Amino acid sequence: DLLLPALIAIMRERREFLKLSQNDLGMASGIHRSYIGDFESAKRNISVKNLSRLAVGLETTSSKLLRMAEQRVADPSAKISMAALDNK
Repeated sequence: DLLLPALIAIMRERREFLKLSQNDLGMASGIHRSYIGDFESAKRNISVKNLSRLAVGLETTSSKLLRMAEQRVADPSAKISMAALDNK
């Protein structure tokens, strides 16, 4: 399945766009840095609850993250604006 790797990439790109370390994101979301590291390296799956918590830390919504990941799967060469994930 290509959705999980796409979601991992989108979330990492968003974290880097916001200039957050894994530790910063962990503090903002209430999730330990090691969990984020394991998720970003595809060693761990993510629950809906943790996706929602990480989305808050990434200043977006879980639905926007999933939508962007689905777009990445549909067209891997498409440019995705991290600013489009901003909570408005």
